[in-house]
Amino acid sequence: MKRTVILSVVAVALLAAVPVWAAPPFGSFGGIVGGGNSGAGLLPLHGWALDDDGILAVDILVDGRVAGRASLKRARAGVTARFPGFPDSALPGFAFELDTTRYLNGLHTVTARVKSKSGEVVNLQSRTFQFHNLEHSLLPFGHIEAPARQAELRGKCNLA
Repeated sequence: MKRTVILSVVAVALLAAVPVWAAPPFGSFGGIVGGGNSGAGLLPLHGWALDDDGILAVDILVDGRVAGRASLKRARAGVTARFPGFPDSALPGFAFELDTTRYLNGLHTVTARVKSKSGEVVNLQSRTFQFHNLEHSLLPFGHIEAPARQAELRGKCNLA
């Protein structure tokens, strides 16, 4: 009997901690403005997101790594009309300019990760894009490690 009462109290406490109406963030990652699945240079990305607690941030991920944070508070009249009762529903859109020159040419998976003000995190449906930058327009990336003090360089060297 004691055990049943304790389990009942724990169950009620857990249910009280998580409101029934709490739902994860939702939305749509629209991809490239104007459509398409390939590009070079700066790609303008767009989408929208809502949550019953409000949206804190939308991060754009390329191949699972954060590329940057999208700007929020963009007008999306259709979304506003469809979901009028949500916080931020007056301006539910987000936008981000993805610099494809920071990545190797080829296929990349781009995802919008939405975080609500209550800490819920959801990835919207990913899209696959082909980056095709011209080789001469790509900026060099990486770094050169300096040798340690008193290090010796071995090999052949022609100073002429």
